Amino acid sequence: MKKMLKKPTFLIQMLDNQNMTWQGTITYLETNQKLPFRSLLELLKLMDSAISPAEYDQNLNVISGFSGETIHS
Repeated sequence: MKKMLKKPTFLIQMLDNQNMTWQGTITYLETNQKLPFRSLLELLKLMDSAISPAEYDQNLNVISGFSGETIHS
């Protein structure tokens, strides 16, 4: 029997739309980690990295200005 992996849940906040692409933040609800994105491609890479955890840390290093802000409820 295959082990079911929990799929990540995201909260995406659109803050702006410049240069014909989106800017905003993505929050991983399982960890409450909030990350900025500057383009739709960057957003998709962040989402993909959450699905493939081995790539997660590598993609964080690519995003300049990452503050690692964690939100608390």
